[in-house]
Amino acid sequence: MTLSCYKCGKAAGEGRVEFRALCPGCSSFLHCCLNCKHYDPAVHHDCRASATAEYCPVKDIGNFCEEFTPGSGSGSGGKTKSRADIEKLFKDLP
Repeated sequence: MTLSCYKCGKAAGEGRVEFRALCPGCSSFLHCCLNCKHYDPAVHHDCRASATAEYCPVKDIGNFCEEFTPGSGSGSGGKTKSRADIEKLFKDLP
């Protein structure tokens, strides 16, 4: 699976993500909660692996979580897409 940065959306490679890896597009940390497939704001500590994962209070900075698995990078991208969808719905209103 290709990892995409949660912040800028740039493809950041495949395979293992080093703890200190940075996005080539915006220099954001890649090994962070917002890029992890376990990230889910609807569950306890925003993590589906929270029973075994270390607690990370700040989701957009690098961490040393051993449960990290590259995800879709939609930490904030999902919000951006939703916002765009809402704006498209109301675009034609006076």
